[in-house]
Amino acid sequence: MKKACLAVLLLCAVLVFGGCGNVSGGAFTQKETSGTQDQKAQAATEQTVSQDPFGSAKQLEGRIVTVAVFWEDAQDSWTQSDLQTAQRQLRTALDFLEAEAARYGKQAEFCYSPSEGALNYRQSSPEQSLNLTENMTSFYQEVVQWMDTVLPQQQLLEQYQAESVCYLLFLHKSGTSFTLPWMADVPQQLTQRELSLIYYYQDDQRIQRQCPYVYAHELLHQFGAIDLYPDSAQLPVSSGLPDYVARQYPDEIMGNNTQGHYYETELEQIGFEISPLTAYCLGWVGTVPELEQFPELTRTQPGALYSGEYYRDMISYPANN
Repeated sequence: MKKACLAVLLLCAVLVFGGCGNVSGGAFTQKETSGTQDQKAQAATEQTVSQDPFGSAKQLEGRIVTVAVFWEDAQDSWTQSDLQTAQRQLRTALDFLEAEAARYGKQAEFCYSPSEGALNYRQSSPEQSLNLTENMTSFYQEVVQWMDTVLPQQQLLEQYQAESVCYLLFLHKSGTSFTLPWMADVPQQLTQRELSLIYYYQDDQRIQRQCPYVYAHELLHQFGAIDLYPDSAQLPVSSGLPDYVARQYPDEIMGNNTQGHYYETELEQIGFEISPLTAYCLGWVGTVPELEQFPELTRTQPGALYSGEYYRDMISYPANN
């Protein structure tokens, strides 16, 4: 699952180094898109939109466009079977989030239909084998450039009459999935798009694939949820909140207590839940009793992931030129 410090450091590295790489490949969806001048102009306009507390994934309610991009390289490509499995598991995660929203009296509708090919894209870097350990920054730049050209955020919002857009990038590789969320108080950001990077496998031997709850966990980060497990980069080191969550909410999807959850079961369904603490982070409830005991949970920014409250002592933000 996501380590927030990695996400922040990566974002800052992108801002510092700048530049973009070239991408080749195609897309499969209901509507073919191309890099027209109008789209490029619209993308440039999106990047100059005045900053607000929200990124592309504003709030987890209403209509939400979900874009799934399946990336390939010279080493790893998607088989039709694995592609369909990832799409099915994403739909499982979206159904779970819709059901949890309803449990809190909120209506959420994710616009995503793998059976119709809607909002699914297949893209490749055919001349290289991606080494994300060494080249994550340049790869992210590559992805952002492609998205700026092919997936204009405002166009998606208007086409689907939606309030939010969330982006997921799937890699047919092993690794730890993470999310690049919108930071409310970062003075300069490369893009307003909030992006979750999902690895298909969870082990180096590529035997076990990621479960749908990982997809849901990462998507929740786009809407403001924070990690509630030990060593969470979004909580002070001394915080007792993770231990409290493990005791009080053992099935919390943002926690780390997997007791009672088994790999085979979680492949096809999600046995976790969204606790009132995460519901508070998402804006589904106005407050929770735990705020008095754990003031570090207090949210000071609506809509965006917690940022300066916890990251200020970890990194130096790039200057806003």
